[in-house]
Amino acid sequence: MFVRGKEYKRTDLHDGYGGQRQSGISTPAAHPFIFVFTGDTGKRHGYDDYWEDGVFNYFGEGRVGDMRMTKGNRAIRDHVADGKTLQLFQRTRQGFVRYLGEAYCIGNHRKVSQDGRGKLRNSIVFELELDPDAAADRQVPDLRTSGGPKQSGLWTMSLDGLMKLASTPTLGGDVKTRTQRVRKRSEAVKIAVRRRANGVCEGCESPAPFNDRHGRPFLEAHHIFQRADDGPDNPSAVIALCPNCHRRVHSGGDGYEFNRALTKQLAEAHPPGGN
Repeated sequence: MFVRGKEYKRTDLHDGYGGQRQSGISTPAAHPFIFVFTGDTGKRHGYDDYWEDGVFNYFGEGRVGDMRMTKGNRAIRDHVADGKTLQLFQRTRQGFVRYLGEAYCIGNHRKVSQDGRGKLRNSIVFELELDPDAAADRQVPDLRTSGGPKQSGLWTMSLDGLMKLASTPTLGGDVKTRTQRVRKRSEAVKIAVRRRANGVCEGCESPAPFNDRHGRPFLEAHHIFQRADDGPDNPSAVIALCPNCHRRVHSGGDGYEFNRALTKQLAEAHPPGGN
């Protein structure tokens, strides 16, 4: 549980949840949130975070040269679509940080600044807005002891209705409304492709290797076009894979070729506009 305004020892956060211990952007793999750290010590590396009209302008990661929309930067940009929350902390003294609250990324822009070597470069500046509705003692679930996330009600929808929801644009409305829509649609996409696959990997066509905590065949949603390159988040561009095929795409020696084959296979089996 993170309490707004409370001071924490940073090593305790990583001992409990994981994530990169030295980075300003830390992404614990087993938890649905991202740690975002800010502080005056970052200025010597060119990170000059600041508040403006209620929005926190947060410099992305990358100490030398132009910043790129990869790794931690991509994680912040896509946190809503990826089902992650941003937990913002500010350094108070050596080894300690204060919890500022849960934030949303509402946009980003480029700004010329100095890098860690004093040379000018293009920096990525994220526009973060603190959630005013989050309780002061907002609880962050620890998936190691909670028994896993609750079952989504989207599993009970008809497949046609789920596909329609997963393909619905999320434009319009205020920041909070758009955020809720994006989060729900992203969840719908992942469930829709698993429902569509019906327990069989759409890559190797083998049955899912095991069931999840709710007794459903476990498959993973894979975006055939990289999200970091603005790949679409809808069922026509997402395929359900077993863990082995998913790792093959990302880590295999033939991963690029395998992904191209999956792209063609998905287009033939489920063309845009169909299921």
